[in-house]
Amino acid sequence: MREREWHASLAALGVTEHHLLGITDGTCAAAPHDLVVAHIARIIRAVAPDTIVTFGPDGMTGHEDHQTVSAWATDAHAVAASDARLRQA
Repeated sequence: MREREWHASLAALGVTEHHLLGITDGTCAAAPHDLVVAHIARIIRAVAPDTIVTFGPDGMTGHEDHQTVSAWATDAHAVAASDARLRQA
């Protein structure tokens, strides 16, 4: 179900390139933060996006996975020294 939603969302935005982290829904907070951030930073460097969109620190709904994704994206943006705009929803 989540994968179909994800594909539909990306298609609606016209996104044709995407990367999966292989982390199971509901387990993000248990993943090793520094390793995930380093992986995302490598993707940011390779893709060189102009904008990175993520949740705000509160995860929008307070969901722990969303809060964790926000922290990963924010830290990876800083590590990658990216010129991309970081937008938090």
